[in-house]
Amino acid sequence: MGQARIPPFLPGLSIAFEQLLVLSNPSDRPMNDPLLWFAFAIAIGFTISAIVSHSFAAVTKTETPFRMDVTSDVQRVAMVGLLLLAGPHILFRAANKSRIIGDWPAVYVWASYGLGAMWSFVLGFALLSVFAI
Repeated sequence: MGQARIPPFLPGLSIAFEQLLVLSNPSDRPMNDPLLWFAFAIAIGFTISAIVSHSFAAVTKTETPFRMDVTSDVQRVAMVGLLLLAGPHILFRAANKSRIIGDWPAVYVWASYGLGAMWSFVLGFALLSVFAI
């Protein structure tokens, strides 16, 4: 591959053009680090989960989707989709509540935290994979 030449009629844009050439190399992109992908996937998954969970609670005036009566197949499918997105936040919230109250053994609480983190990672990784360039 040869070095790209900067057009002589655009001398003021030479720095921006060189930066564009540097960023076009896939190995120089900042999101190629697997640890960074992992951290962003967990953060994005938990954030999306919390947004969906709190939006549902604000719209329906209920604390959790488990307290809503499902009467039709359409509502059942919508509830499954909602729980797929809001599940990590609901699981973290239940584990935290049980940790404070003390009604679950510590192993159950930490297993719930771990499962919620893995679920957040899967949700965030799916979203990152869809929207990554």
